[in-house]
Amino acid sequence: MPSESAPPALAQLWGKLAGSGAKFFRDLGLLVAGQVAAKFVGVLAFAYLARVLDPESYGEVEFVVGLAGLFGMVVDLGLTTIGVRRAAAAPERRGELATQVFLIRFAVAVLCALVMIAGVNIFGGSPALHGLVTLYALSLLFSAFYQEWLLQSAGLMAQIALAQIFRMLVFFAAILLLVRGVENAVLVGVCEIAGIIAAAAFALYVQRKKIAPVRLWTRFEDASLIREALPVALGTMIWSAAQYAPLFLMGSLVGGAGVGFYAGAARLAASVAQFSFVYHFNLYATASRMARVSAAALATLMRSSFRTMAWTTIGGGLFVTLAAQPIMEIIFGREFGAAATSLAILIWTVPVMFLAGHARWSLILDHKEVEVFRSQVVGLITVAGLGLILVPRFHETGAAAAGLGGGMGVWVSSYVLAWVRKVETPPLMLAARPLLLAGALALGTVLIALPVWIEAVGAVALYAVAAPLIDRSLWKDVLHLARAGHLAQ
Repeated sequence: MPSESAPPALAQLWGKLAGSGAKFFRDLGLLVAGQVAAKFVGVLAFAYLARVLDPESYGEVEFVVGLAGLFGMVVDLGLTTIGVRRAAAAPERRGELATQVFLIRFAVAVLCALVMIAGVNIFGGSPALHGLVTLYALSLLFSAFYQEWLLQSAGLMAQIALAQIFRMLVFFAAILLLVRGVENAVLVGVCEIAGIIAAAAFALYVQRKKIAPVRLWTRFEDASLIREALPVALGTMIWSAAQYAPLFLMGSLVGGAGVGFYAGAARLAASVAQFSFVYHFNLYATASRMARVSAAALATLMRSSFRTMAWTTIGGGLFVTLAAQPIMEIIFGREFGAAATSLAILIWTVPVMFLAGHARWSLILDHKEVEVFRSQVVGLITVAGLGLILVPRFHETGAAAAGLGGGMGVWVSSYVLAWVRKVETPPLMLAARPLLLAGALALGTVLIALPVWIEAVGAVALYAVAAPLIDRSLWKDVLHLARAGHLAQ
């Protein structure tokens, strides 16, 4: 319970979180809980792989995982985003929409699988690489059946969380059973297929019970769904290419154990960054409803969200930066301590993604999807240019710097494009105070040498105490965000 001396806004926040007004945070909490549990299991699985495989074989697995992730974005085709928006406008058509989305995604998955398999045969590689690529290509076909967006559009957040956890538990269990050394590396692909099938089967069961009958065919009256989704899809694919570009550049220009070291750091940063998608996935549904209330209501929601996420994610970035080396060594083993600098750089892609997402989703809500695509192109050009310059010289550290630079390119360009298109976005200066405070605390750890964990925990504790004192509007915006889901209904 809060003390009697707590600020009125804090006491009010506590009451709202305890009551029915905190629908946004309850929905977000369920999604985050599922992601935390799933990501935790996933990190355990890849930490196990890092120990039973050598760094070079581990880097090969991560390379194929990244390749499949890139093609997975192609399979998505932006349909999940548009699906949520259409389902919010016409809930009674969810069943028909789900079938249409499945059919399109499955057709694209077949094409992507063929491209992956043809590519590895053209460019060559070890037998293990061939096997991994083939199995991960097949996993794309099964991923078309897993429609998480449909459950989200129906407000089934607990079921989404369970599906995510179930998928990773099956994957991890299969890893423990099948992969015992370098000679079993190819079987990681079998484990991936098992996890996707488990999650897809659960999601289809929930769809049949709570949303609509499962159908494998329906009529397409026109191509409007694809036309509407294509700009979002192109932007997402470009974004995905930018995310994986440093890994691909490491594999092609450097190779060796450095690929594994970078991949380990990138996996941890990406696992945390994934919460940006979860957060904006939830925010988008609330923002879509709020946009129908008024433009002012939407602007207030976005501003509250931006301020809250700026303080939260920058504080997290401060902690991981200060504790990067022990984090890498504890999770992946002593050899991976060499990637501490890479993790300390890459973790800052998390606040960049969270904050840039406000401009991107504001553009989508205003039907300016083409501008989102343009911002992603800027990000890809930035990461590719920096990568070609930095990776050959600085290896995994250069790859990390290129990745962060690409994220900054997306952030800056999306805000510029929103300004040009007269789409209202939260002021960037809302991030200035948390960033300056984090910088001052990081500098303090350089001037006062203490054990790493004491520095990290102490700095974040001071950050948390100072936050509401430095930014008096913080609790007010947190409170508004907590009530947003309820108010938008």
